Amino acid sequence: MGRVAERVWAEIELNAIAHNLRYAQVRVGSSVAILAVVKSDAYGHGAVEVAREALDNGARALGVATPAEGVELREAGVNRPIVVIGSCLEEEIEAAVEHGVSLSLSPGEMLWPIVEAAKRLGRPAGVHLLVDTGMSRDGVTGPEAIELAEHAADTPKIHLEGTYTHLATSVLADKTFCHEQLNRFNQVIDELFSRNIDPGLIHCANSGGLFTLPSSHFDMVRQGLTLYGLAPSEHVASEADLAPAMSVKTRVIGLKHIKSGESVGYLRLFVADRPTRLATISMGYADGLRLALSNKGQVLINGWQAPLVGRIMMDCAVADVTSLPGIRLGDEVVVIGKSGRRRITATDVANLCDSSPYEVLCSFGQRVRRIYTRNGKRAILPQTSAQPLRARNRASDPTQQLTP
Repeated sequence: MGRVAERVWAEIELNAIAHNLRYAQVRVGSSVAILAVVKSDAYGHGAVEVAREALDNGARALGVATPAEGVELREAGVNRPIVVIGSCLEEEIEAAVEHGVSLSLSPGEMLWPIVEAAKRLGRPAGVHLLVDTGMSRDGVTGPEAIELAEHAADTPKIHLEGTYTHLATSVLADKTFCHEQLNRFNQVIDELFSRNIDPGLIHCANSGGLFTLPSSHFDMVRQGLTLYGLAPSEHVASEADLAPAMSVKTRVIGLKHIKSGESVGYLRLFVADRPTRLATISMGYADGLRLALSNKGQVLINGWQAPLVGRIMMDCAVADVTSLPGIRLGDEVVVIGKSGRRRITATDVANLCDSSPYEVLCSFGQRVRRIYTRNGKRAILPQTSAQPLRARNRASDPTQQLTP
């Protein structure tokens, strides 16, 4: 039986994930836990595989955006702490509690549905109090946060595992607003302690805070984009030694010559001003090759740089290979990654698209198969070993696992 060839694929270098997490651990110190953020299918890298790699290399918890993402990890055999970072819907609560996925107390009205779900299921629910200190996205503000924490602490079926906030401007060199947020957050934490309420693990720093704002580290940091080897800004990049984990590749599926004055693609956005050799590549915007790269993106073929010409199409795009020697059908094309001495990063693509590396990484669709490697060779994926989840005592090691 014939084999279906890969037309577009992403290579995920697991050693890069391990390096980025271990490097972050060195930066924050052994007394600070790391929560690996694996939401949005681990920023397009594959949530289950990245979660296992992160846990095997020292991550103490995993962060997701929705209860469904947490349930997916549980069903894949991941039995370590998982926290939903942000708000959820009431109808999502029971599945989260059933699978031991910790929820955020946001909005405050979610407390009682969580309590009811815990009673129905006969098991405690882990929660993290989300304090809004200036993002104005979700969470509860100072006085309401303290009142909510009191209710949670007095409710037998609720375990307050953590208290956290989110920094709005940590990627910037100017940390003025970060310090305002930290001041508001510390006021809440101090008030909780004054009322003999254990806030659980205190966490605040995202990737920006992790590398550029030590005062935001507290008990745990949340490593997102930098886990995947990219920095959210030049300011953060200057402070971090990161290894990009993802390469995205495709193939040449067509070669042809056109004359001067002939055009390429829909809307005739490119008209040749000389005899031109074109290579059609098997990747389009349905696969995540951004439409904004039309007539200005670049790809790498056999170590050479080739400009994309004409409008990016749903399933393919066209590159000008007139000056490139020896291009053949089936040649590998690098959209993100390294070829020879040249490299294109997701940040490079984002800059061309007036976008962000977050959006670029999350845009590669289902047709882009993920292939996992170690040192460039296909990896045998490890299984996460089962380890019991233990209750946390503030007098013990602050990196001790949460109890979902």
